[in-house]
Amino acid sequence: MRFDGRDDRVAIANSRDINRGTHDERTVSMWFKVNNTDTKRKQVIYDEGSNARGMNAYVQDDLLYFGSWGKAGNNPASFVKTNKVSSGKWHHMALVLDGQSAVKPNAFTAYLDGRKVGSLAASQMLSHDAASLGNLSGSTKFHDGKGGSFYGLHGAIDEVKIYNDALSSSQVNKAAEFI
Repeated sequence: MRFDGRDDRVAIANSRDINRGTHDERTVSMWFKVNNTDTKRKQVIYDEGSNARGMNAYVQDDLLYFGSWGKAGNNPASFVKTNKVSSGKWHHMALVLDGQSAVKPNAFTAYLDGRKVGSLAASQMLSHDAASLGNLSGSTKFHDGKGGSFYGLHGAIDEVKIYNDALSSSQVNKAAEFI
């Protein structure tokens, strides 16, 4: 899928398997390429959830951010950021959630190119409104707390897979082995 950086997005259809149920485990795996990573503008690759609970991945200033948040007070928004992401190069990313009803440490793990970037405390995903590729699906959270409306990806996404299981590090590494 190619995105023009403006208003393109792929909405992931509502379903009990994706966003209309409660999920303790989830893995989102995909390949992405950003045409220009050296920009102050956030470029959303993946977004799922709402202001109350969700997760996302986006690029800003050559860095890839992975975010996770739950209801205010028990799981505030937390972010993991990577080292520099190269413009025009394909990268593999994975978000792995291994949560439960209560927030637990290291329940959300982020991977870039098969390597673990970091982990955050998180809980399960509850029913929510939307998920999308290449732009926002609705409201989301960002590492700097700033909002806005122009977050389109200028690049491409391929090989998107969503599992209702928490893949292991070796399974994520296998998905990224085409590097």
